[in-house]
Amino acid sequence: MPCEYIRTAESAGVLTITIDRPAKLNALTPAMHTALAETFDAFAADDTQQVCIVTGTGRAFCAGSDLAEFSMDGSSPYPASGYAGLAERFDLTKPVIAAVNGLCLGGGFELALACDLIVASEDAVFGLPEPKVGLIAIGG
Repeated sequence: MPCEYIRTAESAGVLTITIDRPAKLNALTPAMHTALAETFDAFAADDTQQVCIVTGTGRAFCAGSDLAEFSMDGSSPYPASGYAGLAERFDLTKPVIAAVNGLCLGGGFELALACDLIVASEDAVFGLPEPKVGLIAIGG
């Protein structure tokens, strides 16, 4: 499922996934979760891609989920492979690197933690603000 907010680029065996929704601090919608899962599926299946880098545009890596975009009917907005298509994926044998720039909050922090390695800029800020809105961090 293509998504306008998820961009990919490949060069010399490196797949770069860019979360590109800077006006919302790269907060993830259900469609973005699905697109990320499909992108990680394709990465896992492609023998020419050896490493994946996940990053974000603007002043944030990812601020977690865009709660305004989620249904309140109790259904899970996440794919079978978990938050951002990565948190519950245990079949991926290739490394995934989080390149964190700026804000990395809530589910965005959990996405980074689901990666094999986090490389953070000096401006990176990490946090789990879920308790401030009566939630718990269970994405990862």
